[in-house]
Order: sequence, then structure tokens, then C-alpha cells
Amino acid sequence: MVRELLARAGLDGSISPEELAPAFAVAGEQYARHWEQRNDLVQDPLPGVHALLEHLADDGRFALAIVTGTARRIAEVKLRRHRLDRYFPTGAFGDEVEDRIELVRLAISRAERHFSTSFPPGRIAALGDTPHDIACGHACGTAGLGIATGQHSVETLTAAGADAVVPDLTDTGAVVRALLAITGEG
Repeated sequence: MVRELLARAGLDGSISPEELAPAFAVAGEQYARHWEQRNDLVQDPLPGVHALLEHLADDGRFALAIVTGTARRIAEVKLRRHRLDRYFPTGAFGDEVEDRIELVRLAISRAERHFSTSFPPGRIAALGDTPHDIACGHACGTAGLGIATGQHSVETLTAAGADAVVPDLTDTGAVVRALLAITGEG
């Protein structure tokens, strides 16, 4: 998004991530302060997300990490605001790597380091609500679980190649069964 804004302003799109880092840091802090002060800007988490994450965190078969295109500082505020931060001890954020596939790879690498284990790609599931989320996970060798809570339907996510799709996160058992099935655990 930052590169798009720079292009619209007529600025050279070849600015390196290192050169953009200070701008991301300042913007992230400003945005975070704004979010921390404005309850009316914060959307509620998806129905079922707390129960699902609690279950996955307590189930020894799962190790959780977050991958988001959102800048780290902004994501931290959002996660903390909804008490979701405790479920994600590691991950990768949009201000760290521009390429989404590399972002997934970074999150996997950090998760392996954090949990002191190697995760075979077929045993990793990337959850997402867009065809792009599924494609990025598949490019890294992960299974893809589509969550049809956003703009994309079950049919769209299935057509995009999701290994399984759930309509939402309200049925913890169904999500867990889908995760186990697509990672060879089920």
C-alpha cells in the first residue's frame, strides 16, 4: 500500500524496505496511538475466534504464529485490544517483508525457532479469507484453510485451491477437524 501511495505521488517505487523502515515506524506509532485512544474504530473480533484460539493453544498438536500484511505495531495494538496477543508468540508482519510469500516463509522460520522444532510444510496450515492468502500458503508448501468470513465465499475459496473451507469460526470442532484433515493428522 505504501508503494502504491508513493507511485500516486509520483515518487520512485524503487525505495528499499530499509529506506521505508523509519516511515513505517513513525506511521505505526501514530496509528497505534490513534487506535489506543478510539474505541469506536475497533471492530469486534470474528465470532468464535476466542474459543478457537483457546482450544488450539491448549491442544499440543498445534503451534500458533501470525502472518499479517499489517505493520507490527498496528497489529500488536489490534491483537492486544482484543486480548488475542497471548495466542501468537511469534509471527511476521507487513512492514518486515513486502512479498507475501516471503512473509509466510519468515513466519514459519520464526515459529520453528520459537518452538525449537522443524515443521514439515505439509503439516503447516495457513488460514485465510482471501484467495491470495491460500495461494501464498501453497507457494510455501502449506495446506490452506479458507475462512469464508470476508468478501470471499466458500465457493470462491474452494475454487482458489483451498484444501478445506469453513464458513466461519463459530464451530471450533469443525475448524479443528478441518485443520487436522488437511495437515495429515485427521
